[in-house]
Amino acid sequence: MSRGQTRPVSEQPDTGWGIGMGKGGYQALETAGLVITGFCAQAVIRGLFNRDTELLWGAVAWAPGGFTGQLVLLGCIALVGLVLTGWAHARRKPAEDQ
Repeated sequence: MSRGQTRPVSEQPDTGWGIGMGKGGYQALETAGLVITGFCAQAVIRGLFNRDTELLWGAVAWAPGGFTGQLVLLGCIALVGLVLTGWAHARRKPAEDQ
């Protein structure tokens, strides 16, 4: 294997941790990422149109920066959920997508 090339996941050396994630694990991460993204994105959009409501029932009221800080925090969490979803989707084997 030449320098700069990576091996497929199935050929990666064992790290010794003894834990691997099967089809169900990646699907669970993908689902969790979608749920996180859905809740946070919905809260950001609702917060932009109605500034009088508490975002996610006040769950992020501790965030510094007031209302703007809460919106930024929820936007960042939504992006993390989106990245988690994409990563889990890409890590599943292509045969499992059928």
